[in-house]
Amino acid sequence: MPLVGITCPKHGNLSFKEAVSGKCDCTPRFLLDSIINVAQRDYHKGTIISATSLLGCLRETYLSRISDYYATVGQLYFSWRGTLIHKILERPNLENWIAEQIYTKQFLIKGKKVELSGKIDGYDKLTKTLWDIKTIGDRGLNYVIKDGAKKEHIEQTNIYRWLCPLEIKQLKVIYVSMMSFAQTGQVNEIIQKLKRPPTQKKSGFKYFTPPKEITGYDNYTLYYDTPEIPIWSEEETIQFIAPRIAMLNDAFEYGKLPPKCDEEMAKWKCQSRYCQVYDLCQKYEKEEKQDEGGGPK
Repeated sequence: MPLVGITCPKHGNLSFKEAVSGKCDCTPRFLLDSIINVAQRDYHKGTIISATSLLGCLRETYLSRISDYYATVGQLYFSWRGTLIHKILERPNLENWIAEQIYTKQFLIKGKKVELSGKIDGYDKLTKTLWDIKTIGDRGLNYVIKDGAKKEHIEQTNIYRWLCPLEIKQLKVIYVSMMSFAQTGQVNEIIQKLKRPPTQKKSGFKYFTPPKEITGYDNYTLYYDTPEIPIWSEEETIQFIAPRIAMLNDAFEYGKLPPKCDEEMAKWKCQSRYCQVYDLCQKYEKEEKQDEGGGPK
């Protein structure tokens, strides 16, 4: 019962068929059809518990699996964009490269075996490196270059490592924007337009190269040592997985609504732009306040 249609700014909720028939004239039909096609092929459906579903807001994951809902083109765009880049970079015919492979393990919860799956983007046999591919906005790329992988991507790649029967010596994420890319554990560059040379103490870069000619505000190329992704021990990985998979299993098995995401995530996540079931979540939150412990029936 998950995603069933598009929310059009002019015409409200439309089924997929209605949307591509021309009733949604806010988005070109060929683009809309492509976005819908990608959304419908998403394998995160039903009661499947994957590495990705353990990240982010578990309540959103659960509600989006059990309820019919509509999403705006903007909400679906990021996933569509990521799918396009993945298709280009899969490289299934590249020698010594494993792409888009799903691995599973069973987790014991209250005496019951629950399957956890994860689809890796790529594994390089030559370097024994597990790669994950992410798309990102051009502004966001600068933060990744300076600070390293996002927290949820560190978690995700370590779950993949635990699931894989492969020898993995390195975890790497490559972030691809429209203008450039950056990878963890490497020296990456940022081009900044500055009036005077940057200072290492303030900016934290490794080194920089000045423009060939100083004319005023000029492009300086700053090189940063982007941190590696830390590799967790098996115990650390299981400690991360265990409470999350238990909560999702309880939700799917007994209809127990998972808790809201933490305050840090809620600051950006709890809004209609980023949460596809925001209105539904608000409804259940009100019910919870009236009847503690209540949830969807």
